[in-house]
Amino acid sequence: HNTAEEIHYHKKAFDFFKRHGPAERIGVTAHNLGESYFHAGQLNQSRQLTALAIRLNDSIGNIPVLSACYKVMGMLEKAEGRYDLARRNFEEVLELSNGLGENSQKIATAESLIQLAAICRLTGDEAGQMHYLKSASDFSKKFVLPAHLQQAYLELILLSADRKDMEAVRQYTASYQAISDSILQRQLHDRYRLTNSVIEVHR
Repeated sequence: HNTAEEIHYHKKAFDFFKRHGPAERIGVTAHNLGESYFHAGQLNQSRQLTALAIRLNDSIGNIPVLSACYKVMGMLEKAEGRYDLARRNFEEVLELSNGLGENSQKIATAESLIQLAAICRLTGDEAGQMHYLKSASDFSKKFVLPAHLQQAYLELILLSADRKDMEAVRQYTASYQAISDSILQRQLHDRYRLTNSVIEVHR
């Protein structure tokens, strides 16, 4: 979670490939740097890099990365209150992902569904919010994206509570707890393996 170092290394990679190519790596590193700038709150830099990444990846037909670029552009528009433009970018992600099928950029797709639900919440479209959250949970379950599934369940709990649908709240809470426990077990297992590796190295 060291954003400054993250940007530093993404920028080094982008500068290197911008000088030496190939175009595919310029497109990927421009996207990575643009997304890092977004998470750092540097929206102007993020927009410039993301717009470049969209042009490059579109020109060479790198559709999985292109879909991830549109996701970042959607987040930029949403952050600046342009919800219609944000929605268009997230819908573009879904359209590209549908065309790619099993080869889609799964994280970009799940995040776009969750972001579309957030836009529906902000614009008072409760039915749309429910639709996108259920789609996000189904997609995340299908492609084993536990963190996104956890996020979708949490939003479904809050929405169901707002609707005073307590049976749905109970169901989604149970599902949320189950996936949270699964994530915790995986994290503990990963730490156990890492600790054992360190011990083996120093024996």
